[in-house]
Amino acid sequence: MPFEFEQFLSNPIEVRALRHETQPIWNKLSQFTGFPDPYLDGTGEFYRIWSNTYRKQLLREDIRDLTSLRSIEDVEIFFSLLPSKIGSPLSMASLSRDIHVSFDSVRNWIEIFEDFFMVFRIAPWSQKISRAITKEKKLYLFDYGGIDSPGSKI
Repeated sequence: MPFEFEQFLSNPIEVRALRHETQPIWNKLSQFTGFPDPYLDGTGEFYRIWSNTYRKQLLREDIRDLTSLRSIEDVEIFFSLLPSKIGSPLSMASLSRDIHVSFDSVRNWIEIFEDFFMVFRIAPWSQKISRAITKEKKLYLFDYGGIDSPGSKI
């Protein structure tokens, strides 16, 4: 009997018992992300083409048209650096030095990427509020299929 997605959502205890049946679903999600088109197609070539098109359309059309960015090329270079920063504390000062732009530009670009659901940041947990506020947040991509490190996808 094939495993149904509704079954997957309905009973968490049964999911543990059927782990061998759910593992392919998790593997496919890890490889092709949760976006419907690449997930349902399930081929690496389709995912690669879809991901490049998705990123270019967001950066070159949507973000360029709806924001007042001067140099979309710099934004594209910046976004291409982000997968190497996934899962570790994000130093905006370091990124601004790496690509020779101002700190405010990097902060603005990250906020734009968050607004367009390209990235999200997670603050570190700490019992001390002051420490949680001052520590750098970790950055993650919504389109995580292209990230090589399995640990960074989680």
